[in-house]
Amino acid sequence: MTLSNITPDWLKTQLADPEQEKPVLTILGSEVMTQRECEKKLLALIGHSKFQLARILLKNRFTIYFGTLFTQATTDLEKEAVLKLMEKHKSEAGKELLAELVGTEPEKKIDSTETMTASRVLEEKM
Repeated sequence: MTLSNITPDWLKTQLADPEQEKPVLTILGSEVMTQRECEKKLLALIGHSKFQLARILLKNRFTIYFGTLFTQATTDLEKEAVLKLMEKHKSEAGKELLAELVGTEPEKKIDSTETMTASRVLEEKM
């Protein structure tokens, strides 16, 4: 799965209950949970009948997380906030997806003030 496969409504259409989107995104975007912990939380949330979906979500967790956030961003400020979040992500996944999205190698450092502003914008959106 690539970022170009993600539309603003992709995740909602995959879930039985569209209200599950925000909690699922929170799980997928977690930088502290292991894959196994994410799997347990996802299955508890979406149910074992959606095991195949859980596998897809886990395999593509950061692509779906960042792709959903970016495609749902409606303003330049929101999009910039997602890009900053991708850039500061602890794993290489965010940086790799950022490079895919903008077609360049991302810089390794960002201003902490910009990070705080970006985080606030995303928190307000969710």
